[in-house]
Amino acid sequence: MEQAKPAAEVATARNRKVVLREYITRPPREDDMLLVDGGAVPLRVPDGAAGPAVLVKNLYLSCDPYMRGRMRDNHNSFIPRSSPDRPQSSHLTPVLGVRVCDTRVQLCIARCTLLPTGSRAAVRFSYTRPTTPSHPHQLDTYQNPGEFGSTYQNCSTDQAGEASQTHSRTDGGMEQANPAAEVPTARNRKVVLREYITRAPREDDMLLVDGGAVPLRVPEGAAGPAVLVKNLYLSCDPYMRGRMRDNHNSYIPPFKPGSVRFFPNVQFAFRSDCGMPGFTAYAGFYELCSPKKGEFVFVSAASGAVGQIVGQLAKLHGCYVVGSAGTNQKVELLKDKFGFDAAFNYKEEPDLTAALKRYFPEGIDIYFENVGGSMLDAVLVNMRMHGRIAVCGMVSQHGMTDPVGIHNLFFLVPKRIKMQGFIQSDFLNLFPQFLDDVAKHYRDGKIVYVEDMSTGLDNAPAAFVGLFSGKNVGKQVVCVSQE
Repeated sequence: MEQAKPAAEVATARNRKVVLREYITRPPREDDMLLVDGGAVPLRVPDGAAGPAVLVKNLYLSCDPYMRGRMRDNHNSFIPRSSPDRPQSSHLTPVLGVRVCDTRVQLCIARCTLLPTGSRAAVRFSYTRPTTPSHPHQLDTYQNPGEFGSTYQNCSTDQAGEASQTHSRTDGGMEQANPAAEVPTARNRKVVLREYITRAPREDDMLLVDGGAVPLRVPEGAAGPAVLVKNLYLSCDPYMRGRMRDNHNSYIPPFKPGSVRFFPNVQFAFRSDCGMPGFTAYAGFYELCSPKKGEFVFVSAASGAVGQIVGQLAKLHGCYVVGSAGTNQKVELLKDKFGFDAAFNYKEEPDLTAALKRYFPEGIDIYFENVGGSMLDAVLVNMRMHGRIAVCGMVSQHGMTDPVGIHNLFFLVPKRIKMQGFIQSDFLNLFPQFLDDVAKHYRDGKIVYVEDMSTGLDNAPAAFVGLFSGKNVGKQVVCVSQE
């Protein structure tokens, strides 16, 4: 039996920082700055961070003469003063982009791409001309790469350049240029699709291949600020089954056999309950189902990544909630861990219509649809007047060349049922509100989450195929590296 695995706790690190003791009017001394321990920092992007963000660990810090000006109590400078007791440098920094200002090109934003190249840190620049009358700097003046000094070679106003030298001090105190170290490489294994299929997916539909040595740097021509990341976790999701068909009319394009990595990386800036599955549950339940306190809610595939969150949101809203799952272990999980009022194993019910009548003698107000087929047919018979059905997925139909038809659609008419399909990206305007609500529920212990973790890229195809037979308990994730 597979055991449900609770999501791992967020790792932390000590965050030391240098702070300014107080403003000064004389030359700086070492004791003007204080090294303090900022306490334990969770290794995740802080709640409320605007836009896409990653958490980075600072390996190098810059010392520049202009920083002396920020140690004065001067509000009229081109750059804000430092605040005493606030960090001047931090060990861990949330980064949305990198801005670099050369001292002779003040207020000219340089969008950078950091290129990890061993012992040096190369930087690619694209400068933006200032447009405000109060800062009439003309970047044309600095088109000569030499204007930026020996550290920033081949930089210009309109072209990307690369910092090709770094400096170190010899014992005599003279600065010398160090040659750039060779770029390190790593083996890049990936899972590719052999060919398009029209049946249920099998493990041998996917092939694990060695993509060869990959230089550990951002590829040439990368658009915009970029960093190279190593995937530690991969996500398995039912929608990927649709991308294994030669179907170009879907909301998401098909995979190209043999040429693309099959599994997306997991965006672990957030836990899964605060990521795509959680947001899918939130948007579908609140926007399409319009729940009211005391209503009767049924969730199919309720122990899955989306279903477990839907059920908990419904309970928090004051609804009566029943879920279905494919094993007795999952049924107990729904009741004991996720707080469903009741749950049943659909595989042990010979008559799904009768089973739903038993659990909902007064009928169903809201059905969160994840499976389709005979379950949807049984639900339609048991819906109440003006019921709502949010169609998130139909996992039972993903592997069928000839999908099963629905026989009871006519009940939509006399019962005035609203039935609507959706994709979470339709509601991205709700994402900030979702983060606030679900993160608070999680911190308060009102929402829990279970993930099913497989280890090793070799096991990724089996983990994906298991989605369609109900082997997973919660969100299916593959750990490909723990380094």
